Amino acid sequence: MNLGQYFVVGLPTAELNLATRTYLRAIRPAGVILFARNVTSPAAVAALNSEIRDLLGDDVLICLDHEGGRVNRIKEFLGMIPSAQQLGTVGDVRNARKHGVLAGKVMRLLGFNWDLCPVLDLGLARHIDNSVSDRTWSDKPDAVVNFAGAFAEGLLSEGVLPCGKHFPGYGSANKDPHFALPLIDRSKEELMNVDLVPYAKLFKKRGLIPSIMIGHGHFPAFHKDPVPGSVSKIIIGDLLRKKLKYDGAVVTDDLEMGAITNVMTVEESAVKTLQAGTDLVLICHTPDVMLQAFEAVEKAVKDKRIKPEVLKLAAKRVAKFKSLVPKARPYSESAWNKIKADTAKFTLEVVAKLPEAERKLNMKLGDVGEAYKS
Repeated sequence: MNLGQYFVVGLPTAELNLATRTYLRAIRPAGVILFARNVTSPAAVAALNSEIRDLLGDDVLICLDHEGGRVNRIKEFLGMIPSAQQLGTVGDVRNARKHGVLAGKVMRLLGFNWDLCPVLDLGLARHIDNSVSDRTWSDKPDAVVNFAGAFAEGLLSEGVLPCGKHFPGYGSANKDPHFALPLIDRSKEELMNVDLVPYAKLFKKRGLIPSIMIGHGHFPAFHKDPVPGSVSKIIIGDLLRKKLKYDGAVVTDDLEMGAITNVMTVEESAVKTLQAGTDLVLICHTPDVMLQAFEAVEKAVKDKRIKPEVLKLAAKRVAKFKSLVPKARPYSESAWNKIKADTAKFTLEVVAKLPEAERKLNMKLGDVGEAYKS
């Protein structure tokens, strides 16, 4: 059994050097995630992604957090693009779809096939820097359904796979999960009737949200003790799989985040999340940690602490998801210049419709997920 099919891992540098190739061959992951540290130019990242496909197969998942606003790993050569909050403020759903189309064009040309986006969290605590305060479309569930759904449609029209996040929702979190385990102090009624509405409604649009990211928040409505949602059988197995009947691919938020490492080891969390019904374990930054987590899962499988039937179901879902990966497009400088110009024009059009106070991003909040102490 190839246990690497349950992993998505990051790369430490902008090239596939010998050390990186060695650990990728050791794990043989289902996917790879890139960050700003991995991208130096459009041509370079397209070449890097081509090398990744040569090493791991044409159906390898190559993902990016390409949301807009602060979460834009390629802003050094693409430029700034609107955030979900800005697009929600403008209020025209057609902009959300165009945003998705442009994002899809950019990603396909650079060799990506999976966007860890759209955010489906509600903007319930924008006064708190909980990592998603400015990344949410609205505080109203139906508005999130409309905007996030339109964005996902745009991505899919260009062959890029969307990922809704961060189930069950960071919207009212009291802390940034990159640094600590946040509390989401919502009742079951509030979660079911408000926070989870975007998920429930978008799941009914078959194929629109083929993957979901599980967040790390602590939900007292489900766990009295501080259990991260990403390792919870109640949240993944019961709520997501049984109650909401979601049968797509499920990936964790990064297991190197402080929300996990302040509570348990990454190795322990990798085992627990697979036991809970996750399909893909995401570890973004440290190769040694990735290898240790992989070895911990190997041992748990050998010791039968992870049930074979659980892994078989996960393998089927991962295979189904990977079957959606499109053939890569060739990179060309002229195509890049066209997409970059179209993106810049779109950004200017959106910004012009915003109130003066909301035209600039709050850069005091800093980058999301690029680097942090766990």
